Amino acid sequence: MLGKIVPHYEATGSASWYGDELRGRRTASGEPFDPDAITAAHRSLPLLSHIEVTALDTGRSIIARVNDRGPFSNDRLVDLSHGAARLLGISGDGHARVRIRRVDAVAASSPNAAENRYGARKPETLPLREGVPRYVQVAAFASLGRARAMADRLGAHVDPAGAVYRVRFGPFTTDGAAKQALREAGAKGYPDSAILPDFVP
Repeated sequence: MLGKIVPHYEATGSASWYGDELRGRRTASGEPFDPDAITAAHRSLPLLSHIEVTALDTGRSIIARVNDRGPFSNDRLVDLSHGAARLLGISGDGHARVRIRRVDAVAASSPNAAENRYGARKPETLPLREGVPRYVQVAAFASLGRARAMADRLGAHVDPAGAVYRVRFGPFTTDGAAKQALREAGAKGYPDSAILPDFVP
């Protein structure tokens, strides 16, 4: 399980990204900056904490680790690594609207941290605890109408999550059933779909 929602922090605002120009630079956490890792810079969240980042235009969500301070411009909420922006589908834009929520990432203490697995392997490799309902998430939208239109087209359902509406299949009780649904979503033209646990507020 990636983690449960920590309710005391949620915000919507503008995100930008930074990449190779800062490769190897020491971040506020002390580690060198890797533009291909799934990381973020935030002004106040604890270093090495984790955030769920949802791009409101593309509907994609990722888990990123906060390892740096910034952004230093008041019109931006968060700065993302190029790897994080690429997964969100916003790496071609200067700025993008995102929603971020702090999460308690259970897998963060392992050598293969959750954000690295998400970036380097297919999403279905994320470890899920026994008994945790699995969902195949196709997309997430800020617009309920857009979410319903996609769900109706795919035979999926819409689940609200804060200011975002998730288009999902499930729940599934086994990895096998979830992976089969993931393959079917890919065959329908959504190869970026992901198996995720249900986030509990």
